[in-house]
Amino acid sequence: MPFDFGTYAGTAKEADINNLVEAVKTKYNYDPGNFLDQSDELKGVKFFGKLDYNINNNHTLTLRHSYTKAEQFDRFSSTANRLNFSNNGIYFPSITNSSALELKSRFGSKMSNNLIIGFTSVRDNRDPLEQKFPYVTIDDGGRSNIITFGSEEFSTANNLTQDIFTLTNNFKMYLGNHTVTVGTHNEYYDLLNAFIPQNFGSYRFRSINDFLTGVPAYEYRRSYSLVDELTGDASNAVSALRAMQLGFYAQDEWSVNKKFSLTAGLRIDIPVILDDPKLDTFLNNTALPKIRKFYPIANDVAAGKSPDGQIMFSPRLGLNYEINKSVRLRGGIGIFTSRIPFVWPAATFFNNGLTQGVVDRVSSTSTQVATDFIADPDKQYINPNKKFLQGK
Repeated sequence: MPFDFGTYAGTAKEADINNLVEAVKTKYNYDPGNFLDQSDELKGVKFFGKLDYNINNNHTLTLRHSYTKAEQFDRFSSTANRLNFSNNGIYFPSITNSSALELKSRFGSKMSNNLIIGFTSVRDNRDPLEQKFPYVTIDDGGRSNIITFGSEEFSTANNLTQDIFTLTNNFKMYLGNHTVTVGTHNEYYDLLNAFIPQNFGSYRFRSINDFLTGVPAYEYRRSYSLVDELTGDASNAVSALRAMQLGFYAQDEWSVNKKFSLTAGLRIDIPVILDDPKLDTFLNNTALPKIRKFYPIANDVAAGKSPDGQIMFSPRLGLNYEINKSVRLRGGIGIFTSRIPFVWPAATFFNNGLTQGVVDRVSSTSTQVATDFIADPDKQYINPNKKFLQGK
């Protein structure tokens, strides 16, 4: 949406911002975009297909597939305290293919079964908009007013691949006023997650003049690969793991009379991570014994081991009462748990001291050691003790 520069609280004038843009274009051959008029975009394509086959009077087979392709362009609008340039936004393409084979069966008038076997493939590849460039923050009259441009700092290496297999089976028994369901829902995940924050380097300067005249940045942060020399999505500093969520449940729908029914059920879920992260022997043998002296909870912590699966119980009770033909009362109570977001524990597979490293330099005063700006995202700072030193 259009931004009124007259509402900006920083010290820079609009001419100063335009001069900054031209200087960045000239010196670094990088176009930060515009800062006055921002708009998001969302493009999408969806296809769905379904084939039904009546095997006989008691069994039907259904095959269905859906395809979704989305492209999202997120740009951050400027505010009274922050000038954002359009090219520091996020490009988020996502492709999902989902297939399912379903068999419905009837066994006389008392029983039925529903079996579903599915496979879902998700490809999410979040990237910065336009050219590769470090992320730059400039204070404009103190830290409360800032100017930002460059590649969005958490999208420079961000890629998620998911292959999910599912098996669901629901068996129903019709016993007079009771309909009893016994079932299982199981999911198997094969995940590959690349997330290296601030991989192109994130710099912070005290003023526009400091940036333009080459004064070193007073803050610098970057995560980088410890397994190769690559930046961006191509790096192998990723987490790869397999996981499952097993689910079992039983439910009774009781029609007390024509107007009132009760539903009671219990679901049990067991999430399990099948792989372990790399073992950091320094953490186990040196660091943890010292940490445990001050934090006893660390006695249950060890590197190189995924958390054990936890059994989650989810009881629930519901009611349905027809007051009259126009009014119906529904209610329920229970404990409900969702799928485990396995991408969160996946962080232990790269935040393990062996897969990714971090550079974090902050100078509280102008006399302390600061960081020279490097415009090339592929030649940023790393640990100077590392074998393949990049940058300065």
